[in-house]
Order: sequence, then structure tokens, then C-alpha cells
Amino acid sequence: SGAYASVMAAFCQWAAPQMPALPKVLKARSEEHRRSFPGGHARLPVMLADLLASFELFIRFVLDTTGEEVLSAEHADDLVRRCADALREAGESQGQYQKASEPTARFLELVGSALASGRAHVAGSDGRAPDNPGAWGWRLEKVGAVEEWRSHGDRIGWVDGADLYLEPGAAYRTAQMQAGQGEGLAVSDKMLRRRLHDKHLLKSIDEKRESLVIRRVLDGTRRNVLHLSASLIDGTPDVEEEISA
Repeated sequence: SGAYASVMAAFCQWAAPQMPALPKVLKARSEEHRRSFPGGHARLPVMLADLLASFELFIRFVLDTTGEEVLSAEHADDLVRRCADALREAGESQGQYQKASEPTARFLELVGSALASGRAHVAGSDGRAPDNPGAWGWRLEKVGAVEEWRSHGDRIGWVDGADLYLEPGAAYRTAQMQAGQGEGLAVSDKMLRRRLHDKHLLKSIDEKRESLVIRRVLDGTRRNVLHLSASLIDGTPDVEEEISA
């Protein structure tokens, strides 16, 4: 119907004479509102505050150009409050989404799911069933007259007490395969390693070689592995604390 174009044209005509001052005004209002939108991604509070400051500007335009018969001051204040509430709600939802899709948390979730589903397994440092094998992709199966632990899926690492050693490429591929048609990892193998390090989730790195993978003799062979805490995968209570830290 052309209503949007007409309103936009009117807004531009109203704003044009004020353009030298408007950037400073908007920036000042945005900085005031930023305190109302804490948390989330580093840029999220800034974006939300910018949106609210811009909405306030538009409301001011309506009041200046139409008068009380179209929008009362009371109604204008109510619209600004409703906008702030909606932006705050959207920001909280976005923050929860970002937390769920954060690469390191998503990687650990997918690896844990792969182990639980039998798509992959983690062996003990000697290549045999580790302690608590059921948590590491092993199943108790009947072989003849006896039951024994059998591994399922690809081996993606080794566990030795509180230490977990993941083969980087195998663990990354398994996580992507486990995601299937869902949300996989939006970062490369190498970037994931860097994110794990930045999140302080790597228990040790090879500082001498300036490498995030370390060398360990596992199952009789010297291997390049990522060194993490086993508690990040096996479901012990400190998982969320370690990730958030």
C-alpha cells in the first residue's frame, strides 16, 4: 500500500536537518541502555542497546510530526518499555542459543553422545577396556558361557584415570558424524583445538614444540593426542563448571 515507503520518506526528511548531532545522541543513548542488557555474546548487549536507542528515535519522530492525536506521550513511553522488554527477552534467548552452540561445549556433547550410542569408544591406556567401560562406548556382551566388555564403533582416544587423550582427527570426525542432519561443528579441527585451549579445557600442551597436541605412549604406540580431563565426558558433576570456566 506504500505506507512503509511514505513513513520512511517522512522519517528521512525529519532526520536530515539533525544529522550532524544524531550520531552522538544515538551513541550516548545506546551506552546508557547497554547496562540493561548484560551477558551473552560480547557484541550482543551493544546491538540490543543500539536497537532500543533507534526505536526511541523513531518514537520521537512520530511525536514531533503527528502530535497527541496519533500517539500520546503515555502511549509512547509504553511502547518504549515494551520494546525494551522484547529486546531483553530476545537477548536472553540468543544467549542460551549461543551457549548451546558454542563449539567446545557442542564438541563435548557430540563426543559424549557418540560414546553413549556406540558410534565410538575410548580404550584404556593399554588398549583394553578402561575403568567404568560403560561410560566409554563399551557394552557387556555374552560370549559363549561368559560375559565380557566389547568395544563399539571407532576408537577415538584413551582414558587413564582422570586423564583423557583424544585422537584429534578421529574425535572431530566422530562428532561431525554424530551431529548428522543436526547442528554440527561450525569450526575446523584446528580452530576447535584453539577454542579448547582458550577455554582452558586442555590439561596440558607441548610448549616446547608450540603445539596443542602432546605425545603419549598409548597402547604401545607413541601418539599425538589432545589431553583433557576425563570428567568432561564421563558425566561427573564438575563438567559444567569446567566448561563455563
